[in-house]
Amino acid sequence: MYTFSKMITLFVSIVLAVTLSSCAPKQTLPKVGNAPTTTVMTETETPHIQVNGNNEVNEDVKEKLLNLINNEETADKLIKTTYSEDVLQNLKNNIGELFAETPPECVRLSENKDVAYIVYKCDNGRYAFWLYSIRENTGSVMRKWYCGKSIYLDEFEKMKNENATLEDVQKFDPYGSYTNLYMGLAISLYTYHYTIDGYMIRLDYGPETGTIDIINKITVFSGADNPVYYNLLPIDKQLLK
Repeated sequence: MYTFSKMITLFVSIVLAVTLSSCAPKQTLPKVGNAPTTTVMTETETPHIQVNGNNEVNEDVKEKLLNLINNEETADKLIKTTYSEDVLQNLKNNIGELFAETPPECVRLSENKDVAYIVYKCDNGRYAFWLYSIRENTGSVMRKWYCGKSIYLDEFEKMKNENATLEDVQKFDPYGSYTNLYMGLAISLYTYHYTIDGYMIRLDYGPETGTIDIINKITVFSGADNPVYYNLLPIDKQLLK
């Protein structure tokens, strides 16, 4: 009788333990090697330009670009195809689309080997430049410049002294960068321009002049601060005439 009673007690204890165990909150151990990762992009890193969301496709096109590098022969000897001003002012940012629509024929590598750039020729005899950063962990278009007109720094300085307006500037340099124009609460207008004597210029307009569209400030960038002219090889700077 005593043994049977002990058996009953043991059975009840087991059932109770199993029940309590099933009701306890479950703990999940972390899966080693499968934890989610977070990619942190630094200020100096730029994501690769993607073609249809496929970096592998983009890397393949980038490799084709690098295989075309020729720093010795002149642009006129390498370039067989010319394009209209409209095409050269609207070159694609995406390297895959660029290859499809305007296949490169003259590709250079900058002296610091950080930039590959393409030289295009217009059917009017002028040139355009498409610069591509090839530094480690990057791969993106840096700048595009269609040199549609021979412009010098002192011409902008003269325009400022004559209180030229934004409209005057657009007529003088229709090839400048006007995509940065905006009007905010504190009304601010500015444009960018390249000169063939090696400068990148930012023009700010109003309101210090009393009129919002009159030039009130010129900021001049030279050397490495002007990435287009700075990265061009001497053989191509000769094209800027």
